[in-house]
Amino acid sequence: PWKDCGLFFWKFVLRQVLHSAGLGMFSEKSVESFLDRVRSTNLKEGWLQCRKDYAVFLQKNGRVFIFYPGSFPFNNGQKKDQYNKNYMFLGYGSESSIKVGPWTIISEIVKAASEKEANSLLQTKALRNMEDLMAGDIQYFMKVPIVNRLSLPCPLVRVEGFTKPTRPAAWKGFDLKVENTLPLLGVDQSVIDGELISGPEEFEKTWTLVNVRLLLDSHKSEARTTDAKYEDSVRVPQDVTKSDVKDKNYANGNNGNQSVLGGDHAIVSNEVSVVGSPK
Repeated sequence: PWKDCGLFFWKFVLRQVLHSAGLGMFSEKSVESFLDRVRSTNLKEGWLQCRKDYAVFLQKNGRVFIFYPGSFPFNNGQKKDQYNKNYMFLGYGSESSIKVGPWTIISEIVKAASEKEANSLLQTKALRNMEDLMAGDIQYFMKVPIVNRLSLPCPLVRVEGFTKPTRPAAWKGFDLKVENTLPLLGVDQSVIDGELISGPEEFEKTWTLVNVRLLLDSHKSEARTTDAKYEDSVRVPQDVTKSDVKDKNYANGNNGNQSVLGGDHAIVSNEVSVVGSPK
């Protein structure tokens, strides 16, 4: 019923939710465009053009995710280095983690029991849906070449979106804008194309399994599971009238049930979630 409320109602609620999260309000034209999308009888999942400085995503089930630019510097397709990524691969292991904005990136060699087990892990999706991205804990497995039959796989490199030859199975089929925005690590294309690797592929001799994990600052000590993400999400109670929403306790998501999703807080108002870290 909330999506059919008038323009004044939605402008009020959106302003309270966004301003309390430290984000700028949508323009009037963007609010109207937003309502056109969420009121559609046949919801089309995708990115909404509501602001230039932060990302807004509509799921097919009606949930709207709003991402803090510090955690997800979407920039609506602007061509620039999203995170000022002046970082280099420091090696494998948790002691060689990399800090990129609010993300900590850890690359570790995985000792699989068999090639079959390794191939099974390679097929595990990094993200099954946009709700997984909200968790602030992303993992994916890669097949990394061992150069010249040395004991360690080749160093990883930062990627701003994978190419077809370098894209791990874990990232196939997911939203490319997410892949292009997150600070991901991958295999150097020149290593794949070069002459450093010769002979038939052989598990643990010409390639090994590597796990890359991205953790938001607020999730380094406690990573929440997918099933628990929305157990304490703030909802506008069904028995609250339109006039009651003017009470800031509801408009600001303060009914005693806030959830932390990838940052200091996430605010949900009928299906609107603010995600990430405001810092």
